[in-house]
Amino acid sequence: MTLLNQEVSEELQSRRPELAAEMVAREFVRHPERERRDGKAGREKCLEDAGEHLAYLAQAIRAENQALFHDYIGWAKVMRAKRGIPAADLEGLLVSMKESLRNGLPRELGGLAGDYLESALQRLPLMPDETPSFLMGGAPLAAQYLQALLRGERHMANKLILDAVQQGAAVREIYLQVFEPAQHEIGRLWQMNQISVAQEHFCTAATQQIMSQLYPHIFGAGRTRGTLVATCVSGDLHEIGVRMVCDLFEMDGWHTHYLGANAPTPSVVQTLIEEKATVLAVSATITYHVRAVEALIAAVRRAPECSGVKILVGGYPFKIDPNLWQKVGADGTANDAEKAVDLANRLTGNPPLSMHLPMEESSSLPRARAEVRPPERESLRRGQEGQARSASEHRRRDDHLFKLLSSINNDLVNAQRELARKNAELVAEIAARQQAEAALETEHRERVELARRAGMAEIAISVMHNVGNVLNSVNVSASIASDKIRDLKLSTLNRLAELLGGQEDLQAFFASDQRGAEVPAFLTRLVERLETERTAALGELGALRQRVEHINEIVATQQNYAKACGLTEILPLAELLEDALRFSAGAIERHGVEIVRDYTELPAVPVDRHKVVQILVNLISNAKHALAARPLEDKRLTLRLARNGVAGATITVSDNGIGIPAENLTRIFQHGFTTRKEGHGFGLHSSANAAREMGGSLTARSAGPGRGADFTLEIPLRSPA
Repeated sequence: MTLLNQEVSEELQSRRPELAAEMVAREFVRHPERERRDGKAGREKCLEDAGEHLAYLAQAIRAENQALFHDYIGWAKVMRAKRGIPAADLEGLLVSMKESLRNGLPRELGGLAGDYLESALQRLPLMPDETPSFLMGGAPLAAQYLQALLRGERHMANKLILDAVQQGAAVREIYLQVFEPAQHEIGRLWQMNQISVAQEHFCTAATQQIMSQLYPHIFGAGRTRGTLVATCVSGDLHEIGVRMVCDLFEMDGWHTHYLGANAPTPSVVQTLIEEKATVLAVSATITYHVRAVEALIAAVRRAPECSGVKILVGGYPFKIDPNLWQKVGADGTANDAEKAVDLANRLTGNPPLSMHLPMEESSSLPRARAEVRPPERESLRRGQEGQARSASEHRRRDDHLFKLLSSINNDLVNAQRELARKNAELVAEIAARQQAEAALETEHRERVELARRAGMAEIAISVMHNVGNVLNSVNVSASIASDKIRDLKLSTLNRLAELLGGQEDLQAFFASDQRGAEVPAFLTRLVERLETERTAALGELGALRQRVEHINEIVATQQNYAKACGLTEILPLAELLEDALRFSAGAIERHGVEIVRDYTELPAVPVDRHKVVQILVNLISNAKHALAARPLEDKRLTLRLARNGVAGATITVSDNGIGIPAENLTRIFQHGFTTRKEGHGFGLHSSANAAREMGGSLTARSAGPGRGADFTLEIPLRSPA
C-alpha cells in the first residue's frame, strides 16, 4: 500500500459524514426533481447510501484494487434495480461523489479517488442487471432445503438434512453442497428483492439451528491436528460462514474455538494465548471491514505468545482480490471452508486426510439443475412507490439490539458446541471404559481358567503323590511275591520225580531201598515248605490287590471331581473334607502330620463340589508347607466344620506352623503373591475367587510368625441367587 493510497483512504474514513452530506447536497442541486419525488425520507436514504459508497471506496483505495469497488457497485446496481429505483440515481450519485471529492480534497488525493469513481462509472452500463443463482448445477437437496425454509417449514428442512445424513450423505457434503450454496442463494434472493429481511434472518437462524443438530456427527474426542480459533472481526455480524469453517475443521480432527461475530480484538488475542492456538481464521464479509482484519492481524503479530500462530483470512472481499490476504499480513486465504482446512494443514505440516477429495469425486449427493421459486409476497414493494431501504439500513436498523442478539446467539452456539464436544468426549470415555471392562472381563476369565487349571494341577499333584506312594508299595509287594515264587523248591521235586520214574518196581523200591524209605518224610517236609511259601505269596498278592484298589479309588475320586466342575450338588461338607484329605493323604503321612477332626453335624448343602475341594486342597497343601519346619512329633493340622449363624457354615483349616506376618495378611489373596520360592501365587487368589463365586468368602487369621494360622471358608447353606 502506497502512502498516497493510505492517505486517501484515511481521509475518506475520517471525513465520511461531512463528505457524504456534501455529495448528497450536490446531487439534489443537480437533480432537483429527486427532492420532489423522494422527499425528506429519500434524501436521508441517499445520504446513507453515499456514506456506504464512501466506506467501500476507502477500502478499495487502501487495497489498491478498483475491482473491490466495482463489485460493490455492480451488486448495488442489481439490488436497486430490483426495487424499482432508477439506474440514473446511482449513476448521478457516483458523478456527484466524483465532483465532490475532486473539489473537496487536496488535488492529488481527490484525483486518485476521482479515478476510482470514473472507472466505476465507465463500467456501470456494462454491469449485469441480474445475479445468477448459486444453486444452478448443484445438489437438488440444496434447492429442496431452501424451498422448505422459504415456506417457513423449518422442521421439514431439518428432516431433509437428517434423512440425508441417515441415508449416508457425509456431513461435510451437507455443509459444502447444501448449507453454503443455500446461504449464498438467500443473499441473492434478498438482493433480487424476492425475499424480505425477515425471511433472510429466519432462513439463516434455521440453518444455524439445523447445524447444531449435526453436532453429534461432527464433534469427537482425541482432536490432535491442532487448535483453531475462528472469529469475525469487530463490527461484522455475519457469523454463519466462519461457523461453517469451524465445523469443517472439527470434522478434520482439529480442536476449535468459535468466537462468533463482532469479537473484540483483545478477546481474540487472549483466546489465542489461553488455548495455545496454532491457527487463527478471520472472516470479513463486507469490504470495508477488511481494515479491521488488518488491525486484528497486526495486534496478533505484536503478541510474543502468538508468534507461531498461522493466520487465515476469508470472506467475500478476499474472493474479489486474490492478493488481498498478503496486503493485510495474513499467511493465506481460501475461497471456501474445505480449502481453508487444506491450507491450514499445509501451513502446520499436517498430512492431508483421505476425506479431502474433489467434490465431483467424493460427493454422495446428486448434482443437477435446480431452481428456487420464492413464495409470492404482496408485501414486496416494486417500482418507485415506497422504495426499499438499502442493505446498510437493514444492517443498522436497531443496531444495538441486533448486536445484543448476536452476542446471545454466539453464547448459545458456543454452549451447543461445547455440549457436543463434551458429549463426544463422554461417548469416547464410555467406549474406552467398555473396552477396558471387556479386557478386564477377558483377563478375569483367563485368570479364572488359569486358577481352575492351577487348582486342577494342585489336585493332580496330590493324586500323583498318593498314587506314587501306593505304587511304591505295589512294587515292594510285587517284588516279594516274585521272590517267593522264584524261591519255590521245584528242582527238588523234579529230582524226586526223575528218581521215581526210573524205578521199574516202585513197591520194591519203597520196601527195600533206603532212598524210597525217605520219600514220605521228604514229601511231608516239602508240603509244609510249599504251604508256608504259598501263604506268604498270597499275603503279598492280597496286599498288592488292596493297593491297586487304592489307586483305583484315588483315580475315581479325581474323575468324579473332573466331571462335577461347575455343577451344584447337595452334598455333606464332611464328605468333601474327607475327599480333600484323601487327595493329600500321601503327603500328610509322609510329613508325619497329625490330623485332628472337629466336625459339627450339618445338613447337606448345595455346593460346587469341584470348587470346595479345590479350595480345601489348596488350604491343606499350604498348611502342610507351613508345618514343614516344625519337629516331627509336633505337626498338627486341625479341620473344623461348624454352623455359621442360621444361613451358613464354616470350614476352618488350622495349623501350628510358621504363621503369617501381619503385613502379609492383607496381601496373601492377591494374584501372584507368594512367600514360597517354588510358589506361583495362584492358590489362595483362585480360592478366594471361587469362594465369592459360591456366595461365600475365604479369610485368614494369624497371631504372627511361629504361631500358626487359621483359614476359614464361609459357605451359604443355600445357593446364591
